[in-house]
Amino acid sequence: MRVYNYPAPKFTSLSDEEVLTIFASLEKRQRSGSFSYSNNIHFFPQQVNEIKETWPKETIAKLREKSTQHPKESSTDVVRKIIFETLLETLVPKRAIVNNKISMVAAEKSIATDLSLSCLFKHAPVVTDMHGPRRFDANGPSFMTKTVERTGRVVIFEENYNQADIWVYAIYNHSIKRSILIGWETKEGIRGKKKGNSITNPEECPWQRAAYYFWYSELRPMSDLISKFGLKEIPSLTVLETIPKEEDIPQEPIGNINVVSENKSQAGDEEAFFKSLMKANPTSVALKKGPSDSL
Repeated sequence: MRVYNYPAPKFTSLSDEEVLTIFASLEKRQRSGSFSYSNNIHFFPQQVNEIKETWPKETIAKLREKSTQHPKESSTDVVRKIIFETLLETLVPKRAIVNNKISMVAAEKSIATDLSLSCLFKHAPVVTDMHGPRRFDANGPSFMTKTVERTGRVVIFEENYNQADIWVYAIYNHSIKRSILIGWETKEGIRGKKKGNSITNPEECPWQRAAYYFWYSELRPMSDLISKFGLKEIPSLTVLETIPKEEDIPQEPIGNINVVSENKSQAGDEEAFFKSLMKANPTSVALKKGPSDSL
């Protein structure tokens, strides 16, 4: 059980199951009917091939080990859980050490958001040592993510706003170990927002460096981003189509990283393992098309 500010301004003690139910209910209420949602959209060849080609061998070995703990008919949700557990153990410590400006919690949040965005675009999550922009298509726009545990102001330092063409804003919940994408903005849109620092506007801006800032409700809705890239099949509990109200989200306190237990297992056949991540032949239109400082 954890204490949440929910529904605001009330404080409520919620179990992990209750938090999951709240987010799932909110997501369903926001569905427009324009997209198909499913718990059973399996991982596709493109995602599995990217894991094979870009992930370090030791990370793949850990992924294979964890996969043996789940049923062979794993859905996307189960595979996603396995991948996140793998990245928590292998990438979070490395990313926090390489970039000593961020904490283990910040590393966990950025990795969770990249996983959500990757599932949306049907690509494998990146396993770079630094959190940074990425592309889902060689000729497409670059994406940067910004992840929070509570909704509020979005603050992006002036020297960073043009790191990516599109910024995606997400809320991370430690109870359900999930980042949910709730809004986005272009770098041009960010440049049009208010800008200041503690010198130019001390009442609103406690930070020293110049930064663009705006309330999260000014973000563009995720439904626009999904439509923009022609995505049709959406993994459940990944995005909220419209910008949520603060009182509809369990706003949580800072949480500690849960260390995932390690169980030894025998590695299976290489190709059989990767095929087991997919389980089904792709028929998706989306597949055929393809598509900070503070993390």
